[in-house]
Amino acid sequence: MSELWNGILTYLQAHWPDAKDFFNSVFFTAIAGSFAGALAGAVTAQRIANKTRNKDELLKEIRAANAATMVASEYATQFSWRKNSTLSRLGRTSINIGWQQERP
Repeated sequence: MSELWNGILTYLQAHWPDAKDFFNSVFFTAIAGSFAGALAGAVTAQRIANKTRNKDELLKEIRAANAATMVASEYATQFSWRKNSTLSRLGRTSINIGWQQERP
C-alpha cells in the first residue's frame, strides 16, 4: 500500500508544474467562470420556479376555500328560505283552522 502512495506522490511531484500552469491559464479561467455562471443561473431559475409553484398551490387552496364558502353560504340561504316558507305556510294554516291562540 505504501508503494502505491509513493508512486502517486512521485507522479504528482513530477507533473505539478504542468498542472499549475494549466490551472493558471486563460482557458481554465474561462471554463471555470462559465461553469460558475451557468450553475448560478440554474440555481436562480430553480428558486424562481419553486416560488411560482408555491404561489400557484396557495392560489388553488384559496380558490377551493372560496368555493367551499360559497357552497356553505348557498346551503344556509336555501335552508333558511325553506324554513321561513314552511313556518309561514304553517302560520297561515293555523290561522285558517283556528289553532292560533289569541294574544291578550
